[in-house]
Amino acid sequence: MKRLFLCVQLVAALLAFAPSETSAAPAAPRRERIAVAEPRAVSGVTEADINGISEYLETKLGGQYDIFSRTALKAILGEFKFVAASGLVVDDSLRQQLAQKSVDCLLVYSISKLGSRLSLSMMVVNSSTGEIRRGQRASVTALSLDELIGRIDTALQSMGLLAGSAAPAVKKLAILPVEAASGVQANIPGALHAKLSSFILKSGSFELVSRDDLERIAKESSLVDSHLAASGQFARIGQLQLADYLAVVKVERYDHYEVSGGTAMAGSISPAGRLTIQMTLRIVDVKTGKIIAAESLRDSMRSTDIPAASRRDWTVADYDNAFMERASAALGNYLLMRLDPVLVAAVEGNTVYLTRGSGAGIYTGQYFHVFNPGRQIVHPKTGRVLGSAERFAATVQVIQVAPDMSIAAVCGKAEQPIAQGALCRSAEPSAAGTQYGVPPAPAPQEPAYPMAN
Repeated sequence: MKRLFLCVQLVAALLAFAPSETSAAPAAPRRERIAVAEPRAVSGVTEADINGISEYLETKLGGQYDIFSRTALKAILGEFKFVAASGLVVDDSLRQQLAQKSVDCLLVYSISKLGSRLSLSMMVVNSSTGEIRRGQRASVTALSLDELIGRIDTALQSMGLLAGSAAPAVKKLAILPVEAASGVQANIPGALHAKLSSFILKSGSFELVSRDDLERIAKESSLVDSHLAASGQFARIGQLQLADYLAVVKVERYDHYEVSGGTAMAGSISPAGRLTIQMTLRIVDVKTGKIIAAESLRDSMRSTDIPAASRRDWTVADYDNAFMERASAALGNYLLMRLDPVLVAAVEGNTVYLTRGSGAGIYTGQYFHVFNPGRQIVHPKTGRVLGSAERFAATVQVIQVAPDMSIAAVCGKAEQPIAQGALCRSAEPSAAGTQYGVPPAPAPQEPAYPMAN
C-alpha cells in the first residue's frame, strides 16, 4: 500500500511539471506598428501617384513593422486636422487615438515639384511624443516619378527602415567637385578629385556618393563657387544625396618652381625643380549643417624626392601625377583623422592590430604614437564635451599590412598598457611624404592640454 502511494505521488509530481496542452506559449515580442501618413497632392503629382508611393512604402515596411491601415489613419487624421507635412503630432487627443490603436510611429512624407524635378522628404515621427526619431529622416530627388521611386529604397535603407535590414554601418561621404582659384591649371582639380575619391574608397571607411549626382545637384543649386557657398547649402546638397558628411576642397595655388632661382616654370620641371600646392578642406556634418573641420594644407615636393631610377625620362605630367597622389593622400589622411581615425582594434602582448591598412596608405615601417583615452573634459558652463585627457601609451611600428587592417609592434617599452580603442596618430613629420621613408619623430611628451576629439 505504501509503495502504491509513493507511485501516485511520483505520477502527480511528473504531471505538475509537464506542459499543459491548453497553456499558452510565451508571447512573441510585439513588433512596432507604423502608419504611412499621406501628403496632399501638388501640381504635377496626381492622387494616383501619391497612392502608388504610399502603397510602395507600405510594401517595403511590411517586413519590419505591422502596418496600420491607411483608411483608418485617414479617418483619425481628418478628424483632428493633422497636417502630415509638418511632421509633428501636437494634439493630445490625436496621440490618445493613435495609442488606442497601438500605432507607435508615423512615416510622414512630403512631395514637391520645382520645375522638372521631384523631391520627396521622409521622416519617422514618434506617435506618443511627436518627436522626429533620431537618424530617421531622408530626402530624395529625381527627374521623374519612376526615378524617384527607384531611389526610395536607398532612403529607407539609410533610415534603417528597409524590410529585413538595418541602417548601414558605413557612413556616406560626398566630395564636391574640387574648385580652383584663378591661375590654377585646368586639369588639376579633376585629377585631385579623382585621386582623393580613390584614396577614400580604398580606405574602406566610407561609401562615396556618385560624382555625377553631385555635379548635377551643384549645378541645379547654382553652386558656382563651393568655397564661398553657405554651409546650409552644403547640407542641402548632402541631404539630397543621403550623405552623412560633405567634403569641400579648393586648390588655392599650384606652382612649379626652380629651387635655385625661385621663379615659376611653365610646362617644365628640372631635376632641381619643386612643386607646391595650397589647398583648403572643409568637412560639413550634413545632419546639422555645421562645418566640423576647416584646414588649409600646404605641401611641396622636390623632383629629387623621387628615386632617380623611378623618374628617369619623366615628363611634367609624370611629376604632376606623382604629386597629385601625394596631395590626395595628405587630404585623405586629414579627413580620415577627423572622421575615422586609426584605432587599436586588438592587443596581443607587444603586437597591436590597427583599424587601417594599405587601402588608406598605411605601409610597412610606418610609425604611430598611441594614446589611451582618458576622462572627458567638459565645459563648466555649457556642458559641451571639449575633448579627452589622452595619455601617451607607446610608439608602434607597422610590420605587416592588409587592405583594411595592419599589424604593428611596440617599439621599446610601453609607457602604459595599450587599451583597445586607443587613438593612433602618425609619428611622421610630414602627413604627405610618408612613402619616401621619412624617419619617425621622437615619442612625444604627455600633452599638457586636453586633446580635441
